[in-house]
Amino acid sequence: MLTRLLCREPPGEQTALLLENLAAIAEAQAPLGEALPMVAESIGDRHLKQRIDAALAHNADQGAAAVFGQLLPPRVTRLLDFGLGYGPLPEVLKSLAEQESQRSAIVRRIYRVLAYPTLVLVLLGALLFFLGTVVAPPFQEIFNEFELELPAATEAAMSLADMAPRVGVAVVGGLVAITLALLWPPTCRGVHWLRTSLPLLGRAWVWAGHEQFCSQMATLCRMGAPVDEALRHAAAGQRDRHIAGAIRGVGRRCQRGRTLGEAMADSRDFERTLTALVAAGESAAALPEAFDDAASEYRAQLDAYAVFLSRIVLPVVTVLVGVSVLGFVAAMFIPLVSLIENLS
Repeated sequence: MLTRLLCREPPGEQTALLLENLAAIAEAQAPLGEALPMVAESIGDRHLKQRIDAALAHNADQGAAAVFGQLLPPRVTRLLDFGLGYGPLPEVLKSLAEQESQRSAIVRRIYRVLAYPTLVLVLLGALLFFLGTVVAPPFQEIFNEFELELPAATEAAMSLADMAPRVGVAVVGGLVAITLALLWPPTCRGVHWLRTSLPLLGRAWVWAGHEQFCSQMATLCRMGAPVDEALRHAAAGQRDRHIAGAIRGVGRRCQRGRTLGEAMADSRDFERTLTALVAAGESAAALPEAFDDAASEYRAQLDAYAVFLSRIVLPVVTVLVGVSVLGFVAAMFIPLVSLIENLS
């Protein structure tokens, strides 16, 4: 999400809706100067209206495809330019709209599952930082003044409270470092390894990259594009730069005479079930259908994974919040209860 914001790319659902409207305009051959402002009003995006005005001012005499290319994200524009060599503009736009709609639906569902637990975890971190830096020091003074013998839980809580400022700085620094790493191409392999190794979310990231690759290849192969050109444009349109590098490696092996299935099997970045399905589709001269089946399978896996996350993440977060807050409160007050009993 952060990368998408930094790149100023519109959300996937808006891109899909825009592609659908552009396909309808191209199919009806409606005047661009009249139809495009109506699209901006129907979508309700002020920035899109500004982009439409700029595109019409600079590209209106170059045809609909040139104008549309100025309104879409660069990765979609590259696929659009390539697809126009193999099919009419309305059909290409419809294919891209379907692909973008399917991808955005998956992303939106996973975001919805993770949004509330992420917010709760952020608030929990802020609360624990507050307890460690503001609430714990007065208790520490009381414990020292009365020279209380602290239980192990209280000593652990006080140690964590002492580390709270350093932990806060480390967390903020880590987030900044990860953000910069996402934007720096030489670190893409390390970032890919890190995010695919995350508990619960790692497999979803792998499946999302595979699904996008399969959807793009299905669209490009259905247009009649040669395999090497389809791979080159699929790599250019891939969000995950590590997967994009793996796709380019497959393209180089194909240029050296390897079949697509063999070239993908030589890579460690593609699942064996995918490479076997592609090899079978290639031998049967049905690559578009093979990639379509693979994309559908990955979408089904992501849907099932989203259901799994919705059932497990919230209970885990709830238990974590309860244990953290109640554990801190108990650790602070158990010595005070012992002190009161001794004084009485």
